[in-house]
Amino acid sequence: MTVVSAQSVLQGPRPSVLDGSRDVGARPHLMVVAGMLVVLLAAALRLHDLGDGSLTHDEAWRVNGMRAGDLDMRRWFPPGQMAVSWTLQHALGTSELLVRLPSAACGLGAVMLLAWLVPRRLGLAAGVAAAACLAFHPQAIIYSRVVKEFGYEMLLTVVVAWAGSALIEHPDRKSLRVFTAVSIGAMCFGFAPVLLVAAWGPLALWSLRSARREDPELTRRFILAGIVIVGLAVSLYLWWSGCRFRQGIMQYFTTTEKAWPPPFHPVDTAAWVTDRSWALARYVFGVSAIWEPLATVLATLCLLAGAVGAGVLWRRWRVFVIFTATLLLIAVIAGFARQWPYGAFRNNTYLAPLAAVYVGCGIVELLRVLSVAPARVLVIGSLLVVPAVRAVRAAAQLTPDEHLRPVIAEVRPQLQPDDAIFVYYATDDAFAYYWPDPEVEALVQPRSDRGLDDRFEARFCELLERNRRVWLLMTHPFGDERARWRAVAERHGALLKHITSGTADAWCFVPHLDRAADGAG
Repeated sequence: MTVVSAQSVLQGPRPSVLDGSRDVGARPHLMVVAGMLVVLLAAALRLHDLGDGSLTHDEAWRVNGMRAGDLDMRRWFPPGQMAVSWTLQHALGTSELLVRLPSAACGLGAVMLLAWLVPRRLGLAAGVAAAACLAFHPQAIIYSRVVKEFGYEMLLTVVVAWAGSALIEHPDRKSLRVFTAVSIGAMCFGFAPVLLVAAWGPLALWSLRSARREDPELTRRFILAGIVIVGLAVSLYLWWSGCRFRQGIMQYFTTTEKAWPPPFHPVDTAAWVTDRSWALARYVFGVSAIWEPLATVLATLCLLAGAVGAGVLWRRWRVFVIFTATLLLIAVIAGFARQWPYGAFRNNTYLAPLAAVYVGCGIVELLRVLSVAPARVLVIGSLLVVPAVRAVRAAAQLTPDEHLRPVIAEVRPQLQPDDAIFVYYATDDAFAYYWPDPEVEALVQPRSDRGLDDRFEARFCELLERNRRVWLLMTHPFGDERARWRAVAERHGALLKHITSGTADAWCFVPHLDRAADGAG
């Protein structure tokens, strides 16, 4: 009688070694060169002009709080990121390049790890294709260039996926130590790794069924590692929720995006999951920012390639497919429990490396099936067009468009002693970063004024009565507030000057009766 072990069920049939003959074109040296080019292009897209753009409002909020040692940052930053950011800022400074560099390095590291690790399992061609899919991913590029956690999480996704796979396939003491260390580090450096580690839990317990026969001591070590990991996850959750994590981030997503499913109803719930999952798939595949009909076509092609890749992975790397399915299920359940904004796309950027593996593996398999040389050349040529178009579109969005720095640089020399500055509430942190000690009176609008024109009007009139000129600074306006608030200001003051760069604006207003005199002066 044949005994089938638990880990053999998870692993699937062991593939033969994927040497050069199994790769597309059987030219390993050419594939190595292609992989190096992909990594170089990924580095260029993530590091080029990294410090040229002004910090956005969200970035400035994080940098200012980190520089001041504000513990409220923990609702936006995991402790590991807080430690890295605080150390770099106090050791090297807070320039745009330095504060963005860790995230960009992690985003690039995710591409490099895919190019290095995937060939060990699926061959050189699959590794290069997966790395290329992530290297040219528009959202992966953009969110690797900002002071947020998403660049870290993409790198941690690759590391946790690989460590978990090693534990399931070879459940011994060494792989358990590595997975425990990786899990602890990952959860300290990102929010999403909590889901990633949780997805490996059921698989680890399943593989333990057979491993404990060979090493009874391993069971005790598994239990101890599980207690440590779960304890850390609970502690981090209490740390975040104690700082209004759910009341802050979660409430924000509840009111601004379709991040949460509706109250349970079979039809509404199914419709929400279908709609959000399709939209999330387009985002994860990197085609959500493209013209709608083209995005649908490209997303369908990516799904087709991903389905083909899933078939190949099921034969060669079954545990990875099971892990991905478990992860998505946990993310959906966490969304219904109001613990993870499943429908908020940018919080699911960590899934991009996993999607890249599926699509890259599917592309290689399709190329293998299309063994006729002309067809292969045509397919390769068409595949090169898609990343090129996506890279060009992403490059147009690389530099944040809230160019407050050049606006302030132009306003500052024009200030007069009796001027005042009125700062829009969503510009307060960027203003504090670029102009911490203004030479004239500066009034920062409270955030409680959002959407309340009467309060804005009262504060603006008060400034205009006390000062000869008032500069209104705005970036990142919500909805039509830019035009609406400018119209309110023009009812009480005459527009004298307008300075703009990107979405940053500075309007100089004077009382109506003083405009002619000021212009003559």
